[in-house]
Amino acid sequence: MSARNPLVEELVQILSELREAHLEWGRRADAHRLHLIAHRMEAVSEGARDLDSRIELMAPLDDRRLELAFALGASLGLPRQERPPTISELAAALGSAGAPLQDAAKGVREAVQASAAIAERNRRLAESGSRVAEATVKALARAVTRSSSSQSAYDRAGARSTGVAVPVFQRAWKG
Repeated sequence: MSARNPLVEELVQILSELREAHLEWGRRADAHRLHLIAHRMEAVSEGARDLDSRIELMAPLDDRRLELAFALGASLGLPRQERPPTISELAAALGSAGAPLQDAAKGVREAVQASAAIAERNRRLAESGSRVAEATVKALARAVTRSSSSQSAYDRAGARSTGVAVPVFQRAWKG
């Protein structure tokens, strides 16, 4: 086997692009977290759409990675399975020529782990913000309900009632 396998080189290139895409996603997710903290909701909304579109842009790279892994596995004589051969399996079949492949895969793994950590931190922040907002809405709803009931209106005015609300204009003409 030649030392320069074009499938290996292309797979290393795709893995490098995936690594960069994940690192870029992580940078954008970190900026998204800062918008969450600063309560810049318009920027949060735009950031969420941007993060989703970045993930969609990674899909063709991942599809190509799978195709190349299948093709490289077939060219190396690895048995065809439902799942593509792992980078470790490909590197083992390549011998010393698999070192660049393992290095590129390690870079992707580290970038994905960093992105996952940022995503988890953002998720926890968004969940706590959601719980605070929900509690605030419930407290406001209780306060509004309490202040708008007819009995509480009479209590505030110092008059007690049987609970039957009398319009103000009728009370003025009673006496």
